[in-house]
Amino acid sequence: MNLKTDKPLRTLFVDLSEDIYDRHGIYAITASLRKEGIETGYLCSTSHESLIPKIIQLRPQLVMYSSFSHTLNSYREFDAFLKKRFDVVSIIGGAGATFNPSYIDNTTINAACIGEGDHALPRFIAEGFGPGNNIYLRGEACDGGMYPLANLDSLPFPDRDSVYNSDPLRARLPSKQFISGRGCPYLCTYCFNHSYNNLIKKHGDIVRKKSVEYLCEEILQVKSRYSLPMVVFNDDTFILNRDWLLRFADQYPAKVGIPFSCNIRANLINEDVVRALKESGCVAVNWSIESGDEQYRNTILKRNITDEQILHTSELLNRYNINHRIGNLIGLPGETPEQVNKTIELNIRAKATCSLVNIFVPYPGLDLTKYAVQGGYCEDVPEDDLPKNFFSRSAMHATPEMHLWLKRLVYIFPLVTKFPGLYFNQSLNRFMFRLPIPILRVVYELFFGFMFRKLYRVKSDLGTTLQLFWRHFRSLIG
Repeated sequence: MNLKTDKPLRTLFVDLSEDIYDRHGIYAITASLRKEGIETGYLCSTSHESLIPKIIQLRPQLVMYSSFSHTLNSYREFDAFLKKRFDVVSIIGGAGATFNPSYIDNTTINAACIGEGDHALPRFIAEGFGPGNNIYLRGEACDGGMYPLANLDSLPFPDRDSVYNSDPLRARLPSKQFISGRGCPYLCTYCFNHSYNNLIKKHGDIVRKKSVEYLCEEILQVKSRYSLPMVVFNDDTFILNRDWLLRFADQYPAKVGIPFSCNIRANLINEDVVRALKESGCVAVNWSIESGDEQYRNTILKRNITDEQILHTSELLNRYNINHRIGNLIGLPGETPEQVNKTIELNIRAKATCSLVNIFVPYPGLDLTKYAVQGGYCEDVPEDDLPKNFFSRSAMHATPEMHLWLKRLVYIFPLVTKFPGLYFNQSLNRFMFRLPIPILRVVYELFFGFMFRKLYRVKSDLGTTLQLFWRHFRSLIG
C-alpha cells in the first residue's frame, strides 16, 4: 500500500448519501488537503453503477468515505464493488469508523481515520498511506496515538467548492450550514459525544470555539461566492460559552447581518441569552426535551434539565418571537406508553413553532445502548441490522401493536403537539391512529414542509423547492 510520489496526489471523497445537508467534515478535510497542495474532489450518488465510470475517469489514488454506524455496511459494499473494477487505496472516517475501526478488517477498505482528520489525513497521504496518529490500517495493530485536537482558528477556512460544484442544488439552497465550534461537554446517554469525549480527552480541549472574527470571515467568504440569505449553525449547542455569545451578538450584525438559526439547551437559557440571540439576528432555534418524564430524562438520559427550565425556555422564546423546534425521542428502553404521553403533553405546554420526534436507535458505543442491552430491552444489534433511520422501526422488544403505534406516532406527533385538540379529543385521536402509515406519511411531509419554511423564514423558487422536497423525501425512504 506504499505509493510515495513527488506529485500532488489526487484524492476523491465518495458520498453515498444524497440529502440536503452540508458536509462539514468534508469541507474541513478538503481545505486541509488543499493547503498542503493535495488535489481533491467529490462525487455523490446512491447508485454504485453510476459512480464507477466517474471514479475511473478521475483516477484518484485515494478514495475517502465518511460514515455513521448505520452506513458502514453501505460503504463496505461499495468499496468491494469498486475494488473489483479499479485499483485504489481507500480510507473511511466519521463516527462509524471512529467507534469501530476494526470493522474494516473484514472489508476491502484499507484504513480508518479515528477522530479528527485535519492533521492525520494530509500526513497519511503525503507519507504514502502508512501508519500514523489517528490511523488504523486494516488487519494491523493500532498504537492509539492521536494528534492534538485542532485549534480551529489555525485551520484554513472550510472549502465547499468541490461539493457545491458537484452538487449545484446544495449550492443554491436558501440556507447554508456552518459550525462555530467543535465538542460538547454533556453526557446525554443517547448521544455519541460521551464516548467520543472519553476517546479524545487526553489530546486537548474537548470544547473549542472559532473566534467570532474567524467565523464572520468564513461566512462572508461563502456569501461572496454563493447565495446566502440564511445561516444555520449546526453546533450541538451554539450558546455554550456566554462570553463568546455576547461578543458574537456585538459583532455579527454589523459584520455579517444575515438571519440565522442555531441549537440551544434549556439549562443555559436566561433572558440575557435570548435577548442576545434576538438582537444578533436569530430567527429560529432548535432544542430538545427528549422525554416528558423528568425522572427518566435526568436519570436514564442524563439530560439534567428540569420541566421548569423547559417551560421557562419556551416562554422566553415565544415572548421574544423566536421560532423554535423541539426534538424528542420515543421507543426508549423501558419507556411506557404513559411516559410517551407525558412527552406529548409537555411539548403541548411548551407551545413550540414545531415539535418532532424520533425513534431511538441503539448505536454501538452509546451508554443508552448498553443500558438497553443489559436491561433486556433489546439485543446487541450489529451495525448491519440497525434501523436505517429514526422513524422506520424500533429495535426495542415490544408487541407488534406497540411497534405500529410508535411508527404512527412519529408522523402524528407534530400535528397533536401543534393542535392539542387532536390529542385530547379521544375520537379524533383514535381516528388518527387508525390511518394507514402511507397516508400519515404524506400528511406529515406536507405539514413538515410548511412548518420548515415558516420556522426558518426563507423562500426559494418553485424549481428549487420541488427539487429540495424530492431529495429530502428520497433520503428518508432510501
